[in-house]
Amino acid sequence: MSMMSISLKKRPTTALISLLFCSLLLLGQEAWGGERQKKELRELIQKGSVLLADEQGRILYAYREKEFFVPASIVKILTAQIALELLGPKHRFHTRFYATGNRLWIQGGGDPFLVSEEIRLIAQELKARGLTRVRELGLDDSLIALIEVPGLAASLNPYDALNGALVVNFNSLFVGRDQQGRLYSAEPQTPLTPLGQERGTPLKAGFTDRINLTLDPAESLRYSGELFLAILAQEGLDTKQAKLRFGPVPQGLRQVLDHQSSRDLTEVLKGLLRFSNNFIANQLLLSLDQQPPLEMRPALRRYRKKAQEILGPWASGAVLEEGSGLSRGNRVSARQMLTLLQRFQEHAGLLSKKHQTLLKSGTLSGVYNYAGYIQGPQGLRPFVILLNQKQNQRDRILTLLQHWED
Repeated sequence: MSMMSISLKKRPTTALISLLFCSLLLLGQEAWGGERQKKELRELIQKGSVLLADEQGRILYAYREKEFFVPASIVKILTAQIALELLGPKHRFHTRFYATGNRLWIQGGGDPFLVSEEIRLIAQELKARGLTRVRELGLDDSLIALIEVPGLAASLNPYDALNGALVVNFNSLFVGRDQQGRLYSAEPQTPLTPLGQERGTPLKAGFTDRINLTLDPAESLRYSGELFLAILAQEGLDTKQAKLRFGPVPQGLRQVLDHQSSRDLTEVLKGLLRFSNNFIANQLLLSLDQQPPLEMRPALRRYRKKAQEILGPWASGAVLEEGSGLSRGNRVSARQMLTLLQRFQEHAGLLSKKHQTLLKSGTLSGVYNYAGYIQGPQGLRPFVILLNQKQNQRDRILTLLQHWED
């Protein structure tokens, strides 16, 4: 028997085995990407919904996608999109300064990122304009009315920080006490102010704490004044025995500086989304009111109107009580979030990256949500995970979606 005849007899058998192996492999993939995968997802979702679309927006998987659930902080994506469309990505907040003699007055413009580094830039600008001494520092926070944010608690937690027109360092201070019992500012860029010393008194040696200033709005404004004076002094201005004053800018003072924030809206939104800053979210919402003093009710009207435009035919049924996700009264559906994500996709880079996935989390007690974009073979795949249940299964669900077989 020739070698050729042996080869001809064995080739069909080898081909048949290869074909069977490939078929079994494909069947296994189909089972994993199909019923087995869907079955595991349903077992992980006791109360919630999941939605995944491909790179062209076609739905790959949908479960209870039209039902409404508490969104928590994933609603910040909506707040970011509304701010981008109504304010513009290059929008910058203003803080204005008025002076005469040794009197300096600050008129707050609602800048959500009026942090120590920004105040130092302002101090340098004022010095360059000839300011050398301050004996009276006035603080005008009249742009924003005293507001109540649904879901905001009167606690010392940083996420409960109160909004306002002239607020520094997100209305919080970070203090510590060393092993020798000495108080210090736990931020190198921020001087320790008298208020920081008072609020840090209960700290034990070796501990640090970030404390918000929501319990008394007057205390918040006092901290703004003290921090400005401390940084002005560090930049070489004479602020000895300077007194704080509160109220609208008095007549007779001339404007000496109209400071535009060094951060445009795009940079502000990076801080909002990556650090899930509730203060920034509702500060942006308030800025949508067009008639001073800025108030929550008219700002929300404009916010909701824009949300309806963004969500289009899917807008019905959403409940939006504020812009950060603090309120448990907020309600959205996965289908609405998908519509939003499709519109927000050009700004996807503003979101945090986790395991090659761009996402925003939303977490409250019994609320475990994700929304964002999974890197697919041909681009980004928007996804939504809304879980309003005791078990936090969002990471396992995300893993299943990341390995979804079309």
